[in-house]
Amino acid sequence: MLSYALYPANACTLAGVACSVLAVYFATGGQVQLAAAAILWAAVFDAVDGVVARRDPHRTATQGQFGLYLDSLADVVSAGMAVGAVLILVGDRHPVFVTAAVITVCAVAVRLAYFTAHGLEGDHFVGVPVVYNLLAFGVVALLAPFLPAGVFAVDLLVANLLVVVGNVAPLRTPKPRGRGLVLLVTVCVVLSAVHVVMVILR
Repeated sequence: MLSYALYPANACTLAGVACSVLAVYFATGGQVQLAAAAILWAAVFDAVDGVVARRDPHRTATQGQFGLYLDSLADVVSAGMAVGAVLILVGDRHPVFVTAAVITVCAVAVRLAYFTAHGLEGDHFVGVPVVYNLLAFGVVALLAPFLPAGVFAVDLLVANLLVVVGNVAPLRTPKPRGRGLVLLVTVCVVLSAVHVVMVILR
């Protein structure tokens, strides 16, 4: 069983899970921007694990199936549990933020179960892919040093819920490929670096 985890694409997926756990760790210490940096790296690993899998000439059908399930579970951890946990912490455990976190986890789970069951429609996803939840979190978190804590928390809540609605809406969203995928990864890496630099200079 553990040999599957050593398969390059699956190791990449698990690296994203590790980043998600780090995000919660940083958030519990009040380091929202470091949490955002970790979340953005989870997005990077989510974006590239499929590329790694497709370019491996030794991948078997069983490894591919395992990777599909693992990827969905990892996305629930990152875009669902990790983002939800950070929401609760940023919102000081207020019931509204706890409710939003529950909605986030459930919506992400539904989105990923649907994708696992139905796959792509041509070259489009149905619903907004959860990698954009992570990107949205990283973008909004740039406001953390410039807003009162309560205002920032509400902004993060609203932005997250808007993306979550997109996750389960019947929207046809193009799958990032080629230059689009490179752009997505580049934006996530740059934003992550900006968060880290802002923390260092603070």
